[in-house]
Amino acid sequence: MTIQDDLAEIQAFCDILGLTEEPLGLHYTALAPQEGFSPQAAILPSAEMEAAGSVDWEATFANFSCVIGMLWRARKLGKPAYFDQSRFGCLGGAFYL
Repeated sequence: MTIQDDLAEIQAFCDILGLTEEPLGLHYTALAPQEGFSPQAAILPSAEMEAAGSVDWEATFANFSCVIGMLWRARKLGKPAYFDQSRFGCLGGAFYL
């Protein structure tokens, strides 16, 4: 099978579903993609840090980046967005990713 065949199958799949663009895919790997973008690295607050009063909330929200916004941007640019334990973007993203 060639790349053209794969693209034709993806297009046929999208046509059947009535989609105007390719579906979003997820891939787990230990390697960051060569091209792509991610939120800035930050320290993820823990429940213990919060209980001890040692969370720097100003720093935590200073580099806020919405995970859903990153996924939207990835879709529009056709480039991968990637996340890891220190590049979680927002606290909701840290919890759900």
